[in-house]
Amino acid sequence: MSLNINYLNYNRIPVGIDSIQKEELCVLGYSNNAVYIIDELAKFDIKPSAILITKEYFFAQNNNHFFPAEISVLQFEEYISTHTDISLILSIDPYRHEKFMKQLLEIPQISQVILFFGCDLLYGHQFEFLNHEKIKYIDNYYKGVIQRGLDIDFFERNINDFKETYNWLEDDLSREVMRCYLDGHINLTEFPMIGVWKGKDSVRNQYFEEGLISLQENEVFVDCGAYDGDTYRSFTKRTIKYKKYYLIEPDSRRFEDIKKNVNDCSNVIVINEATWDSNCELNLSKNKSCGEIVEQTSIENSTCIKANRLDNLIDDKPTFIKMDVEGAELMSLRGGAYVISKFAPVLAICVYHKREDLITIPQYIKSLNKNYKLYLRAYYPYVSEVVLYAIPPDRDALG
Repeated sequence: MSLNINYLNYNRIPVGIDSIQKEELCVLGYSNNAVYIIDELAKFDIKPSAILITKEYFFAQNNNHFFPAEISVLQFEEYISTHTDISLILSIDPYRHEKFMKQLLEIPQISQVILFFGCDLLYGHQFEFLNHEKIKYIDNYYKGVIQRGLDIDFFERNINDFKETYNWLEDDLSREVMRCYLDGHINLTEFPMIGVWKGKDSVRNQYFEEGLISLQENEVFVDCGAYDGDTYRSFTKRTIKYKKYYLIEPDSRRFEDIKKNVNDCSNVIVINEATWDSNCELNLSKNKSCGEIVEQTSIENSTCIKANRLDNLIDDKPTFIKMDVEGAELMSLRGGAYVISKFAPVLAICVYHKREDLITIPQYIKSLNKNYKLYLRAYYPYVSEVVLYAIPPDRDALG
């Protein structure tokens, strides 16, 4: 198996959006989501014929000042009585209106029901109408993927480095995860990871891939980017016999959540700092639910935080290190160079935050210990929640 990517989408229009039926295209529902969808479609020169509102809620049409004036706001029932081959983009939550969804799919005038927030819907729910032939999913993650910059030019400039990582991977599934990940970025394909994700629950399975690694009774687990303690909760559901668990989280909001969600005991250490390659102060943006280290000190809603080398933060021999630190993974690995080189713990590292992660992170891990076995696994139907496992030869799925 070789690393081959077929270039499909040179104009960088997401495949799902590019395939939308342009005629008789309507937005169903009167909400902020409708405004968002209309604005997103406009970026690709797609304008719905109308905004449709069911008779029950049609009174709201008098407040349609935030919709473009040239888009009519019409009553749903009247519209479908005079039109055929209608394509509907839903701005309502289909799972809060499951009965209505089933009714929509039975209306012969409706040819498509488009779920614009498809990735979240696929990931979070399992309702019977999901696989109906009229349902079409449009992903709303394409903006972040475009911003990440892993495009054709970057891929071709670094093709040898990508091939190096690809050749290091130990199994076919890992190589297919990498190929799908690159294809999703380069071609903006719809749900590129769905074939390798296979419906796994990321909170329950992420970092603890069955058949790849199991937990030991003397585990010293180092959780970098502990968020609200979600990985700790998953860990303790799998084992109650462990030596030490470190929760390291720089965001004060999430640190307060950890203190509420994690039982205070002698073998649990909670640290409110960032992991980095030096002992210093950094700027943390709080514009997202996960704090992100940024260079600019002028960014709104940011704060100064303490950072330290992982080598300085732990007093034990680590057996397992997990990192989900919003793009600071490489710097955090550099800050743990001593303990990683000396003790060869299992590493579970997120490699989707930056376009170069699949190059620089495997290269650095191999520079610390060339004997690490590398695997990739996906925990989301789109190009996020991709984890690189580095497993030392003496630690396998049997523990």
